[in-house]
Amino acid sequence: MSPRKPAAAPAAEPQTAVAPAPTPAGRTGFFRRLSPLGKVISALVATISFVTGIIAVVPIFTRDTTNFGSLRIEAAEMGGTLEFAVPVTADFASFPTGGAGACDSKQQAWLESQGIPIHTTYLIDLHNVASDGPMLALNDFRGTGESSSETPLVKVLCDPTGGSPDNLQAARLMVSDETQVAYFDKSAYGQSGEGIPDSPVVWNLAPGETGQIVLVLFPTAGFTGTLGLTAVSGTEQKPFIIPVGKSDEISVPGLVRGGIAYLQVDGGLNCLRIEGAERMPCDISDLIGTQ
Repeated sequence: MSPRKPAAAPAAEPQTAVAPAPTPAGRTGFFRRLSPLGKVISALVATISFVTGIIAVVPIFTRDTTNFGSLRIEAAEMGGTLEFAVPVTADFASFPTGGAGACDSKQQAWLESQGIPIHTTYLIDLHNVASDGPMLALNDFRGTGESSSETPLVKVLCDPTGGSPDNLQAARLMVSDETQVAYFDKSAYGQSGEGIPDSPVVWNLAPGETGQIVLVLFPTAGFTGTLGLTAVSGTEQKPFIIPVGKSDEISVPGLVRGGIAYLQVDGGLNCLRIEGAERMPCDISDLIGTQ
C-alpha cells in the first residue's frame, strides 16, 4: 500500500488593499501636527470677538441719555423778607411806627398777633442730569389742588434788614386757578402796550444743564395743593410735582387782589401795587376797604 499524500492547503483569499483617507485640501502634515494649537487660537479668536461685541453693545444700554428720569426738581422758600396775611378788619391804625427801612421787633410782634405768616415766593431749581441726548422742555408751571372761599387777607411785607422792595423779574402764578400757568410779565422783556401778551414760562434744559426760576404766587382764593410742571421729551410729555422742602404740598390763603397790591413796612405801612415791572404807590384805604 502506497503512502497517502497529504491534502493540499486551501488557497488564501486575496486581500484588498485599503487606500489612505484623502488629505483635505490645504491641510499639510505640519498643520496637522499643530492642530491642538490651532484649536486654542480659534477659541481665542471666538472669545475676543464675543467680548468685543459686548464692549460695542454695552454703551448702547448704559449711555446716560436725556429722558424723564434725568430731570431733578426742587423748590424752597426764598428771601429774607417776612410775609404776613392780615384780615382787612384788623386795626391798622394801631400799627406801631418805627424808623425808616427795617421792620423792627414791635412791628413784627403786631403782625404776628394780628395775622399769620405766609410764603408766596419760591426758588425752583431745575437740573437735567443726563450727559447726552436732546433737551428737556419744561412748561405749564401751575398749581393743582383745592381752593377755599374764605375772605381774602391783606399781604404785608416786613423786611428786618431794611432792604428796599425787590424788583427781581420773577415768574408770576395765580396759583388758586388751575387754568392759569406761570408767566413772565411782558415788561420783563422790555415790551409794553396793548396787544402784546405776557410770556408763559418755558424752560429748556440741555444735558448737564441747570436752571433756576423765582416764582411768586398770587392767590385770589385760599389754596392747598401742589406746584407742578409738564416735561416734554421728543413727542412724549409727563407731568411732575415740584417738591417744596420736605413736602409736596403748599398752602396759602386768598389775598386781596391776589397780593398784586400789598403793604410794605417802612416806618409805617405803605401801600404798593405791582404794575408791570414797577412798584407803584397806592392808597391803603382802597386796599383794606376791598372785600
